[in-house]
Amino acid sequence: MKNQLQAFIPVILLILSFQIKGYSCTCFPYEPVFCKSVSEELNIVRAKVTNHLSMSSMEVEITDNINLEIAESTIIVWGQDGLNCGEVLGQFEIDDTLILAIGGPIMVDNQEMWYLEGTCGLHYLRVNNEIVTGQITETLESRPYEEFKDNLFYCPFILSSNELSDDDIKLFPNPTIDHLEIHSENDEIDSIEIYDLKGNLIKVVAIAEKIFRCSLEQLPHGMYFIKIQTRDGSLVKKIVKA
Repeated sequence: MKNQLQAFIPVILLILSFQIKGYSCTCFPYEPVFCKSVSEELNIVRAKVTNHLSMSSMEVEITDNINLEIAESTIIVWGQDGLNCGEVLGQFEIDDTLILAIGGPIMVDNQEMWYLEGTCGLHYLRVNNEIVTGQITETLESRPYEEFKDNLFYCPFILSSNELSDDDIKLFPNPTIDHLEIHSENDEIDSIEIYDLKGNLIKVVAIAEKIFRCSLEQLPHGMYFIKIQTRDGSLVKKIVKA
């Protein structure tokens, strides 16, 4: 028992020190999946680490804007400094190529920085030999970079700015056994696309109707993403074949 208490002393001291400093990160549980951690408001970029400026800041060169756009080719990323909920940047080395989901810019010590959140969820992935690695979705841990970039249906909330809402498109029943009813409240449905959880396109149907009955009889039991496209935009929903 004494040894167990001694083992917890560093943890207790760390918690107390955070409370004394006003540390306010209370996210629990931690979300370890990239696509469940990020949102459409974040700048998702491919970047190369070029310099460590401090324990809590690093310089990166942006090589590709994936979601939204950062005009600068080089930015300073701000992470954990002992008070905020940022990512621990010490795990990254010079020349590492990363996918970063960053917010900002914000001013820190009179310097513009881009915030990389970390405590509440996973906001980065690694790129090695043009393969994106990390917990992209619950079941997907690697993907060729171009496929990752072009198929952000892994993250169904990262869509075009002209996305539809649940009020525009109705799906039922969900879960379903053999078919899915799709109702568009406004424009005709142009097409539907169904993807598995690895991002593979497995069904495409061209439509010109407001109401469509989609057969799922040939699909194995499991979870899928369905993308409904109309003239006004698109909506991606998760469906379950029971």
